[in-house]
Amino acid sequence: MKMEFVVQTKDLCKTFAGKKAVNRVNINIRRGDIYGFIGENGAGKTTFMRMVCGLASPTSGMIRLFESADLEKQRKRTGAVIENPALYPSMTAAQNLEAYRLLMGIPGQNIVSELLDFVGLGNVGKKKTKDFSLGMKQRLMIAIALIGNPEFLILDEPMNGLDPMGIKETRDLLLKLNKEKKLTIVVSSHILDELSRMATCYGVIHNGNLIAEFSTRELENRCRRNIKIVVDNPDKAEHILKTTVCANFDVMADGAIVLYDHLDEAAGINQTLVSNGLTVSVLAPGGQDLEGYFMDLMGRKN
Repeated sequence: MKMEFVVQTKDLCKTFAGKKAVNRVNINIRRGDIYGFIGENGAGKTTFMRMVCGLASPTSGMIRLFESADLEKQRKRTGAVIENPALYPSMTAAQNLEAYRLLMGIPGQNIVSELLDFVGLGNVGKKKTKDFSLGMKQRLMIAIALIGNPEFLILDEPMNGLDPMGIKETRDLLLKLNKEKKLTIVVSSHILDELSRMATCYGVIHNGNLIAEFSTRELENRCRRNIKIVVDNPDKAEHILKTTVCANFDVMADGAIVLYDHLDEAAGINQTLVSNGLTVSVLAPGGQDLEGYFMDLMGRKN
């Protein structure tokens, strides 16, 4: 089955006063993904999102949406919450949604009540948005982004400043949107643990440069406890680990072997390899938590 991309960029750049906020970024976001976009403040996340949405013009490079270069047309299939769109504080949630519906020229008044129910605000009645919690405001802003029934949703730090309950409610809503409405979602966040509970793939940006893209499965393998083995003959070691130890492992590009099970049998594995004529130069434990992995990844690029 052909893989369809919702966002593709090629050498995308944005320069402010001679400084590259986004530098030759090549990104690929597949239909159906929840794409976790990670980077420290000032890394280029918001600038990238603004260019995709049409809120900023690239200095150079290319953007394709839904595999098309007709960005004006394809952006109609996109919803976004970037840098907190304005809410009318003296109006109710329904009145805010209705105002945005009319502003966007979207037909059908019934969409307002449907969206409020979907984001969990169907019972707020006449309560003014100035009296909403931050989590309620965030869900209302997501509802506004959904007015045009988009296929693709871009959210810039939607969990920023929320309490634990607000974070959970937002996470559950995004998972619901992805599952029930089949939305492809890009979500940036500093809360790595929360991203790991919903993202299917990740992009890491640092100083304007995209330094890595990988799937959730790849991330789990990189973070899980393991043993790193370096030997003089990786092919022979791979055969022994498959046939004698029956181990689960990966062979890295540099020939190092990363072992994911039999972690309490390191001495025995070392003896097995040596007894089969291999020289073992490294046999060391590895693995780290999610935050440690990303900090290490960005640190290596400084």
